[in-house]
Amino acid sequence: MSNLTKDDAEEIARKLRRGRPTIGRQRFEVVEQSRGGYRWISISYGGRRLARYGIKHGSRRNAGHDWIPGQIHLSDSEAYDFAKCHLSIDGYIDILARKNIVAARPT
Repeated sequence: MSNLTKDDAEEIARKLRRGRPTIGRQRFEVVEQSRGGYRWISISYGGRRLARYGIKHGSRRNAGHDWIPGQIHLSDSEAYDFAKCHLSIDGYIDILARKNIVAARPT
C-alpha cells in the first residue's frame, strides 16, 4: 500500500466537505486555516470537533503525509481507501461510530 501524499490529504478534505451521507446522518463541517508551513483542516461532526490535520505547503505533490490516518481516526489502509474513494462517507461514519467517536445516528 502507498503512503498518503499531499494530493490524498487534499482529496480527503474535499470528500469530507462535499460528501453527503445517507438520510439521518449529518454532514461533516470542514474548516481550513493557513498557518506556518501548513494548511490546517479541522473536521467537525454533529457540532463536535473530532479531528484536525495539516497539509504541508509547497509544490511537491508526492510529499508524504503519514500522520493523517491517526489524526482522522483511521488505519493507514482505511485512510488510503478513503482518499481513493474506496471508502464512502457513510463507511467513515460507521468506523467512527464503532470506535465510539461519533453516534451512529445522531439525534
